[in-house]
Amino acid sequence: MMLLMKIELLSHIDVLRSKNYSNIVIQFADGFAANKCNVEVIVPYIYRRDNIKVRDIFSYYGLKYKFKVRFLKTLLFRNSPKHLYTLFLLFANALRCFLLFIKYLLRLNRSGRIIIATANDILIPYIIFIKLLNANKIKIVPWEHEFHKRRRDFWVYQNSHGIITTNSVIKNEIVNQVGFSANKIILSYNPVSTARLSDRYDKTELRKKLGLNSNSPLVVYTGKLGIGIKENEYILASAELLPDYTFILTGGMPKVVRYYQNLLNKKGIKNVILTGFLHKYDDIKYYQYIADVLISYYSKYDINVKYNLPAKICEYMCTKNPIVTCDYPAIRDLLNENNALFVEPENPKALAEGIKRLMEDKELASRLAQNAYETVKEITFEKIAKKIIDFVKIL
Repeated sequence: MMLLMKIELLSHIDVLRSKNYSNIVIQFADGFAANKCNVEVIVPYIYRRDNIKVRDIFSYYGLKYKFKVRFLKTLLFRNSPKHLYTLFLLFANALRCFLLFIKYLLRLNRSGRIIIATANDILIPYIIFIKLLNANKIKIVPWEHEFHKRRRDFWVYQNSHGIITTNSVIKNEIVNQVGFSANKIILSYNPVSTARLSDRYDKTELRKKLGLNSNSPLVVYTGKLGIGIKENEYILASAELLPDYTFILTGGMPKVVRYYQNLLNKKGIKNVILTGFLHKYDDIKYYQYIADVLISYYSKYDINVKYNLPAKICEYMCTKNPIVTCDYPAIRDLLNENNALFVEPENPKALAEGIKRLMEDKELASRLAQNAYETVKEITFEKIAKKIIDFVKIL
């Protein structure tokens, strides 16, 4: 079958380490490829000892379809300063952009393509070259995970052919503050793979496999574990209020895990398990499936809660386990009173009460979990990618 279009997915996030958003980028590429697109992912190469092997990317992420992954050479390492990271990323993309448009100018390659980028800065050179060469066959589409108010971001929005946003809050901000047409914005959410919808595990057997032989109820959080993150502190405070429940928090480098383990020991909290960093992204789902209750409880002290749509939300919804969360605008595209339990933010006691309610009211927990699963059926990478393809065809 003839390929429909060429899509270049420019990411400011590298994919050789397991992270929520690196998984989303690479899985979206798989979704585009599933819809017969010619896909190339362009990502920075970050030097680390524990990088995924380049040859193992497709097996590591469980990808089903073939596409190209091109690495931009940088001088970036694990702990490179943020400003240096931005500078090298901009330079590497500008150089690539220059070579691309030299070919275009020399008529070596005048094929049409859609350029989707996860960061506005790296789109600036592409927009400039398109304007200089009147390269009308190349379409620019930023992919927004939050709303940026910098002057250069507004310039990128205003000079783009279309925009992808993860939620309707970001879309409305761009429409109202930038004046961009709502018809040229499409929602992507943070989907799941089609395979996740059919994943089912025996909780008892899976818990044994993970070395969890306790009969106590399991409360699970799969997100970022870091020193000073309020969300982590609230969850641990809730665990202290619910000593008969076992709390599991995934993630965290050794230094971070030691910090929290020492904190737990000082406070005498014995019902928390810290798994540490899980090097294979797919292993995270096992902890989501063994849960009796899943937590997403992010804080205004850590991120901009107005725009943030946690990547784990759709993953949680696949498990048929109930979700307790705080009510922030960005998640309202996915969650509501019929498929999740909302509790007051910035309040560990309210979180503990919500967890206890779901644990004790089995009928409520089951109903919310089943409704969440029915909602997420339509939010897969393949289905959302198809909608984006149909959207960009008419730009």
